This record gives sequence, structure tokens and C-alpha cells, in this order.
Amino acid sequence: MKKIVWIMNTKDQTGLYNSSAVTWWYGILENMGYDVVYYPYENWNIEEFLDLIKDYKPDFTIMAAYDKIHTELIKLKPYTKVYVLQSDDKWRYHNFSKYWISFVDGVITFEGDLNNYMNDGLKPEQFHKMRWSFNPNTMANIENPILTSHYISHTGGLHGNRMETINGFRNKGIDVAVNQNPSYDITKNIWSNSKYSLCLTQNSLNTGRSVKGRVVEIPNWCILLTQPWPDMNEYYNMENECVMFETIEDAVKKMKYLDANPSEYDKIKKAGRNKLWNSNTVYHEWNKILPNIDPDYKQLDISKLLFEKYGWKNE
Repeated sequence: MKKIVWIMNTKDQTGLYNSSAVTWWYGILENMGYDVVYYPYENWNIEEFLDLIKDYKPDFTIMAAYDKIHTELIKLKPYTKVYVLQSDDKWRYHNFSKYWISFVDGVITFEGDLNNYMNDGLKPEQFHKMRWSFNPNTMANIENPILTSHYISHTGGLHGNRMETINGFRNKGIDVAVNQNPSYDITKNIWSNSKYSLCLTQNSLNTGRSVKGRVVEIPNWCILLTQPWPDMNEYYNMENECVMFETIEDAVKKMKYLDANPSEYDKIKKAGRNKLWNSNTVYHEWNKILPNIDPDYKQLDISKLLFEKYGWKNE
């Protein structure tokens, strides 16, 4: 059995869940045939970590990129292949992501552009494009159910123009339940008790739209009410698996139609959840990427794995 080490934060700066951990941690690669060790990034110490690598002898080491470029990772190369997991490449590539290239064996990226990486020295075979993905181990269950009710909810920070958009709904007489820093269990409670949940895709700098992790979380619980984002058709049929809007007026019109036609609401809710489980899980993404990283990896029947591990089949 091949070995992998993850270097990853368990919590963010607020002491709550870290999105990288929710997406990539907790049994995914173990269920795909690997022996996995997790090293807490908050305790990062290269000499201590190097001793771990020498002792454990992993085939692959993966670090989620957080607050700095770790040039010291070059010390690991004699002992393991090193990969960095990058997000937010749309806006931080030129002042952050590209500087990792010479210190790792490959890049796994959500938003990165192959041409940018190649121009800065990365070989095409070292570039691995990853989509945001649904992790059934962390995203599919609620530990402490709470009974409440929301017509529209929004979870997460209010950077960029998010508050302006939320106030746009409120000015139309539609309240939006907002929780800026919920624990992940509370977040899932909010979604499970919402009719719609917002995904606002303008980035924090208001310079463009980007994919958000919510697009692969919300549809497990309620209807995804989302602004457009690049490559959105890779995730959903935007006509019948979620509700996409350009303006507040557009969103209100579509919601009023679904409120008056509950069978159509149910169809979209069910179709979005089916697409999530059938196409947008982290297992689907690793199943595409691992053959390019590990020449011995044999692709799995993900439908079979999801049924055996989670009992999933189309609703």
C-alpha cells in the first residue's frame, strides 16, 4: 500500500473549521487504497517533519498553501514527491502561487491556468486541475440537528459586495438569514433548514467571479441560489440543477415561480443533489488526478464505492 502525508490546518484563524480540511481530510484517500498520515500545519517545523518523512517514507506529500511560500520543502525531495494544493489562483497567482513552482514536484489547483504555470517553469505533466468537490465524510451528515426555518440563508464572510447583494433581497421584502462565522455543523444545520441558500461568487477584491466551495455543499441540503462563476457548466446544468441569477429581480422571479410550483422546486432540489453525488465528489476528482501522479493507481468505480461506503444511489 502506497503512503501519503497531508500537511494541513484543521482550523482557520477564527478557531473554526478549515475549508481545506473539510474538503480533503477524513478518509478519502484511505478509501481509495492509500495509507495516509496527517501533519498539523499549525505545528509546522521542517526539521521535525523531515524526521517524520525519513521514518514513514511516504510516496507522496501534499501541502495545502496557506500564508507563506515554504521554500524549505525542497529538503523533502530526496525522500518523497511533494505537491502543493493551491486555491484562489485567479487573483493570487502572480504574487504567490508561481513562487512555489521550483520547490515542489507538482501543483494541484482549482483556478490555475496551465499557460501561466508553464510560462513560469512548470512542466505540463506537473499541472493537475482540480474542481471543488463534495466530501461525503464531512459534508453529508449533521451531528446535532437543530429545528429552525429559513427562506434564504447565507453563511460565511461579508467581504466584497456581499452585504450589498443581501440588502438587495431585503429591499425586496425578502429576508436573508446571515451567519458569518458558524461552525461547520451549524452551517450544515442552516442549509438543511433553508429553502434556498446563497452562493455569492464575486471575489473579495471585487475584480471578478470565482468558484466557491458552497457550490458543492449546498445542493446536498437545499437549492443552490447562485450567481454565475467561470466553468459553472462543469458542475451543473444551470437550468434544472440549481437556480442561477444575474440580478436580484431575476432571483426573485425564479423563486416566486418555484414557490408557486412546488413540484418544480422538488425536481431541481433532487436533480442538484443527484448531480452532486454522481459527478461532483472528491472521489471523482482524485480518480481523475491520481493516475497522473501515481503510475500504479488503477481507477475505481466511484458509483460502486459511494454505494458501498455511503449507501448512495439516485434518489
